[in-house]
Amino acid sequence: MDLVIHAAAFGLGVKRADIKMPWEREPINPVFAKKPRLIQPPVFVPSVPRDDAEISIPVAEAQGVVRWSKATSLIPWPIAQNRALARALESWRIIVMDNLSGSMVGRQIEEALRGDPDSKTIEQSVSDALSGKSVATLRARASSLLAFARWKKVLVTDARIFPITEHEAYMYVTELREHNAPRTKATRFLEAVSFAFHMLGADVGDTIRSPRVKGASTVPLVIPKKKIPLTVAQVCFLEHLAMEGSAQESVLLDTSAWSCI
Repeated sequence: MDLVIHAAAFGLGVKRADIKMPWEREPINPVFAKKPRLIQPPVFVPSVPRDDAEISIPVAEAQGVVRWSKATSLIPWPIAQNRALARALESWRIIVMDNLSGSMVGRQIEEALRGDPDSKTIEQSVSDALSGKSVATLRARASSLLAFARWKKVLVTDARIFPITEHEAYMYVTELREHNAPRTKATRFLEAVSFAFHMLGADVGDTIRSPRVKGASTVPLVIPKKKIPLTVAQVCFLEHLAMEGSAQESVLLDTSAWSCI
């Protein structure tokens, strides 16, 4: 029967799909033929090709701000690191240039500038003095010194960052403690002072060796109170409640796995 249908279709010059058998026609079509689809297939429209859009680099990435994100940065990682290092060294250049006579590196720069004022001695000297240090370390130490500089310039408008006397450092640390500043701020300040002393030869006086500065930076104004530990009887009671109880408290205590020794 199929061969006859194909032969007739070939003779008529039509395709096999164009021929409808009697059971494929109305009114018995829904009974014997294929059931119509309840949900019609979607019609896909071909996308129109767009012209290549102009690529613009965000301002934060162009300035070298490093942030961890899932999105791929348009700037390669080495270039971003070099820009972040340049920004950290710029902070240290500001610190050194605040008073050239306040550090060994500053005095060397001042002497070199006398012969050639247009030379790039400042950037090169600061970069060589701080070479080998990570960007995070340079940024953290510079931030601590700049915070101290803002405090110092509030007291005296024309004050300089260096030299730092022991009395100034002690006043700054005690004020941080009295204003309930984060405990790490004073210790990081001492780390920054020691860093500037060893890396730049900064004039810090007896700040590093001062016992009262070290003590004021480590001991808070209000000593935190520790909680009273549980007694053996209290631990045994909690263990018995967790094992034998049937209320909600026993379920919560059972997860902590109390043990009585």
